[in-house]
This record gives sequence, structure tokens and C-alpha cells, in this order.
Amino acid sequence: MNVFKLARKYPELGQEGIMALQDTFLRSDHDERGYLDEATTIKTAQDLKREPYNEVPATLKQVELGSWRSVELDDFVDVCCYP
Repeated sequence: MNVFKLARKYPELGQEGIMALQDTFLRSDHDERGYLDEATTIKTAQDLKREPYNEVPATLKQVELGSWRSVELDDFVDVCCYP
């Protein structure tokens, strides 16, 4: 999913907010694979959302992930924006 579609999905963030999340995602993707593993996603989202560690894994369970349980940008934004 591209940044413009994500901005439409989450209008409260706007393009700047989505771009900021994309930058965070790319900085966390140390191997430049285009996805994050679950542990990295949990740590990064927990730092962003300032939530207790156990709440982010619960949120991650609500997001549809691929069979490899890899977290791509759109999944990452979903995790970060999930109420």
C-alpha cells in the first residue's frame, strides 16, 4: 500500500504523519528487506505509542499479517494507529 492510500485510510494523520511513520519503519528495517519482524515491530510501536509492552502484541494480533508473520509498511501503520 502506498503512502497516499494510507493517508486516505488514516485521514487524521495526513500525509505528513504517514511519512513520519514510513521514516520510522525504514529506520527500523536495518536489513532493508521491506518488512519488519514481530519483535522489531513490537519494540518500535511500543516506543512510538508509549504503551505498555504487553498491549502492542495484542494489537499486532488484530492486524492481518502474511504467512511469514512479516510486518510491511501498511501493517506497521495499522499497528501504530490501532486504538
